[in-house]
Amino acid sequence: MVGHGAHPGAGLSRRSQCPAIRAEQPGESFDLRQDAQELDTARRANLRRALATAKEYAESPAGWLVFTGDYGSGKTHLAAAIANHRLYQNYAVVFVVVPDLLDHLRATFSPQSSVGFDRRFEQIRTSPLLVLDDLGTQSATPWAQEKLFQIFDYRYNARLPTVITMTTRDIDLDPRLKTRILDTRLCQVFEITAPSYRGRTDVSVRDGRGRDNRLRRSAPASGQRGRGVGVSGR
Repeated sequence: MVGHGAHPGAGLSRRSQCPAIRAEQPGESFDLRQDAQELDTARRANLRRALATAKEYAESPAGWLVFTGDYGSGKTHLAAAIANHRLYQNYAVVFVVVPDLLDHLRATFSPQSSVGFDRRFEQIRTSPLLVLDDLGTQSATPWAQEKLFQIFDYRYNARLPTVITMTTRDIDLDPRLKTRILDTRLCQVFEITAPSYRGRTDVSVRDGRGRDNRLRRSAPASGQRGRGVGVSGR
């Protein structure tokens, strides 16, 4: 994620905002689409439950919360709002797009890196709250699979609060990750059934600089991600 005065790829910043959404409470800028003609009663109710779930989790994060749904359904918005709420409460949070996470870990091996791999990896896997956006869109290399498993396994055993977003499509996840996500003793999976916000002209959200942006989201092309990794809080 991009912090104050930071730029994409700037790495771990000490005071940072979640991208695209600036809200003290989950839902302050979340459009429930109650008048949208493309939504039936069940899908409107589903969005209300998704928002209520995010608000409850933000107040007292415990266990893992996974939002699934199609691209643009609002899952990243809710996950980022949870992170923002904790930031405003002065708690430490890491928000990261999963492919960016792996890019940042790889970058630590560069001679120009100011942070070593062990330090950055420890910051991520031990964060009091970790938000992993777009799980399943990363390259499925053996190294990437192993690093993600190490993060998941540590947080699973330590029962550290974790928020994950992923599509409902049949993504190729390491079976070791799936078993942890599907463990209902620790993890709550919430599927957002509403279709994408894309194509609507009346939906916008505030970004970190106070500007209005269309609520996204189409799948970004390789090499076009720009949100990076961030840490904030005490």
